[in-house]
Amino acid sequence: RIGHPESPGPRSVLRPGSARTLIPRRPPTTPSRTPHSSNSCRSFWKARPDKKESQGGLLDIVLHPDFESNHWLYFSYTHLIGNGTETTTAVARGRLENDELIDVEDIFLAETHARSGHLATRFVECLLGFIWPRVLDAGSYGSRLAFDTDGYLFITVGDRKFPIGHRTILGIHIPFTGNLYAHPAQDLSNHHGVVVRLHDDGRIPADNPFVGIAGAHGAIWSYGHRNSQGLAFHPLTGDLWANEHGPQGGDELNVVLPGRNYGWPVIGYGVNYGSGQTIHEGTLKEGMESPKHLWVPSIATSGLMIYTGDQFPAWRGNIFVGGLGGEQLSRLTVDGQTVLHEEPLFQRMGRIRDVRQGPDGYIYLAIESSDGSPTSLVRLEPVGRGR
Repeated sequence: RIGHPESPGPRSVLRPGSARTLIPRRPPTTPSRTPHSSNSCRSFWKARPDKKESQGGLLDIVLHPDFESNHWLYFSYTHLIGNGTETTTAVARGRLENDELIDVEDIFLAETHARSGHLATRFVECLLGFIWPRVLDAGSYGSRLAFDTDGYLFITVGDRKFPIGHRTILGIHIPFTGNLYAHPAQDLSNHHGVVVRLHDDGRIPADNPFVGIAGAHGAIWSYGHRNSQGLAFHPLTGDLWANEHGPQGGDELNVVLPGRNYGWPVIGYGVNYGSGQTIHEGTLKEGMESPKHLWVPSIATSGLMIYTGDQFPAWRGNIFVGGLGGEQLSRLTVDGQTVLHEEPLFQRMGRIRDVRQGPDGYIYLAIESSDGSPTSLVRLEPVGRGR
């Protein structure tokens, strides 16, 4: 059952040993880094006009595994670059002391490029053929954060909606034949569509799979992703699970392995939005990973949690995935890396932005509305059990 509503917000992290919840909220303005800020949270952000067509703002938040002793808090956000007309995915950390975030510093800035977008600029770029590295839409940032048991930080970065399969001029879909292998998600020289692995201070680990390879970014752990908005380590197996948005159809659940290519946009199960045009050359290819589970039609996956608590003992080890467009919460039972069954638990409650397990063993959902109106953080409780 659904317990009483808590605090509003799109994504959240429940602070261990405390009843308090830390929730990054998308404000009426898009945050950006102040060039000469002091090291306190209040002066870390400055207001800029919101880019309504983007998916930007504050993206995710996670506590360091040793948070109780070092107080480090990590968050990802959209960072303005260049002359302020482009954005990229960034990760920063700060120490939470007396309800104030201090010693804030960026530890990762993705090398992706996308226009935040003026209509005139978009039109010109349409006519010029979307010259690389410019991208039409300022979206698909990722970004989810997860620590493993060794203290490494994993970060998802989206493909930034780099166009493939069609171009749109004045609302008309214009088909073209592109080189799928030339898409930046298949190029290790940038951070489009990747999972990144870093030390907790942002340094690149020496044993990352692409360290020392000419032209490749050493921070990359895996590539060929589209837009992963769910990331979690399985507490029993240590496997790293991620869900990612497909295009129109073809949302995926993957086990993320070092050095592997997850195929976007060469292989997949979706089609282009609106036009329904084929994108991929197929669904399988040697040297490219296939998903462990699919959603066709898409549910617009967002948020991923693997349950370990005591409130729902029959659900231990199950994977929970939220759906934005599908407005649902799915529970998946797994055996190792095989998905055995999917059960939609809730539908049409609103857009499920995130799902987390609290220190109390209950399941918490961050729900957002499609019209931007205030929503609640809700708690799932076992049926028949009192509050």
